[in-house]
Formats: sequence, C-alpha cells, structure tokens
Amino acid sequence: MFKHILIVLSHLALLGYSADWCYEHEECAPPHWYLHYPSCGLSSQSPINIITYNSVADSSLGPIIVEGSDATSEGELGNNGHSVEVTLKARYTLSGAGLTDAYTLAGFHAHFGNSDPALGGSEHQINGKAFPLEIHFVFYNSKYIDLTEAKKQSDGLAVIGVLFQIGSFNYALDHLLGQLSQVAYPGQKTSVRADLRKFLPARIGYYFKYNGSLTTPTCSENVTWLVAGNVQTISLSQYTQIVSSLYFSQPGAAEPLPMLDNFRPTQPLNGRTVSVYRK
Repeated sequence: MFKHILIVLSHLALLGYSADWCYEHEECAPPHWYLHYPSCGLSSQSPINIITYNSVADSSLGPIIVEGSDATSEGELGNNGHSVEVTLKARYTLSGAGLTDAYTLAGFHAHFGNSDPALGGSEHQINGKAFPLEIHFVFYNSKYIDLTEAKKQSDGLAVIGVLFQIGSFNYALDHLLGQLSQVAYPGQKTSVRADLRKFLPARIGYYFKYNGSLTTPTCSENVTWLVAGNVQTISLSQYTQIVSSLYFSQPGAAEPLPMLDNFRPTQPLNGRTVSVYRK
C-alpha cells in the first residue's frame, strides 16, 4: 500500500501536481483537502450559496469603506500554482461593514471556470447561480503584524468577493490581463502598476456578510466574508484570455495542465446567518 502511494505521488509530481492540494486531479481535489487539512472538514466553511430571500437585512452595518492611495501603485502579478494573484506596494485599509477593527489589504486573486463561461467558475453563488469569475480582495486585521500572523487569529481576516458575468468590456482589468502571458507558469512573476480604485470603489453600499473560512487550505474559519451584491462585467474575449493563458503545471511538463476550474464547490451553511446591507 505504501509503495502504491509513493508511486502515485511521484507520478503527480512529474505532472506538476502539488501532493498537498489541488483542483485538477482527483487525489488532491477539494473533496480530499480535509485529509491533509482537517479544518477543511469543519462546519463553517466557504464558499456558500447565498440565498437572497433568506438573508437578514441589517442597516446597522453601514457600507464597506476602502481607504488608501488614489494613485496608481507599483505591484507584482504572479502565478502561485493555484491562481493568479496581485500584491500592491501602496497601503489600503478596509473598515465599515460592522467590522470592529481596520483591515489591511494583502492582495487579490482570481477564481474562474473553463472555456464555457456558462458553466460557472466563481466560488460563491447567488440563488444557485454561479458566475464565470470571482476576485477575492484579501485583508488582514491591522492589529497584527502581517498576513501570516493574522491567519492564526480568530479575527484575523476579511475578504471582499466580487463576482463577474460576461458583458461589457472591463477597462479596469485590461492592463493586468495583458500581462498574463508573462506569468503563465507557477512561480513566474512580473511587475505591474494598478489602481485599486478601478477595482474597488471607496464605498460599497450593497453586499452580503457572513462568517466563514479561507476557500483554500488551510481552510481556517477566521474570515469575515463581504460578497458584493452588484455583479461586475467582463467581456467574453477578456474571459477567454484568462482561461487560455495560465497553467497549473511547470514548463515542459509531460502533460501540460491549463489552469481551469480553480474554485472550491459551495459548502453547507449549517445554520449560519447571512446578513445583507443595501443602502
């Protein structure tokens, strides 16, 4: 048995798989994450299917407030083997939304589907509907020194999720999409310039809030989720650019693995309350 496991793991490594967790192969796909990361099997996991008529209106929350530089910031675009992510040098903070502390932006990354956008790709769903793309803006509690330390704390993280459907051309995303070919493979990075204001307005007046987890291992249940209620648009050509530019596998892999369907299925709500704020 042990010999068989070693053979399987060696084969996965040759193909460019991570032995710990992945999206693209059965042995390490989301249903099996809990085997290596027990928190992934707990009861307050993310993402969820947000049923709008079951959400509880809470006018006391107030809008989401994102403060920081209004100028374009230097940053880095990278392929981490599971997603494409952006970090910015400028400091941005999240407050409002009933949060008792301010949170600092760590970066943002994308979850998406495959060549057929009708099949979904977002992690969160609205009334059972999945969207082709979801971007997560990850913030950590400013009272902790960095993201690593905050991940260990019960009040460590807050994430804004923004959903996208196929529609009008998205000028805010276009510059970053043009750089994807430079980060096609895991570990590749390139310098970029981006203005967070083009992605996130200073105030978000319609959103859903609930307590959940990271949607990737370690799946720690210390995330305040803020899912924007207004769905943004991206053109079909832009979406195609995303799903045709990136790989899970390393260059020269025996079987190249396009980065597709990098989303975790929705998890049971298990009695949690989903609040909604809409001004």
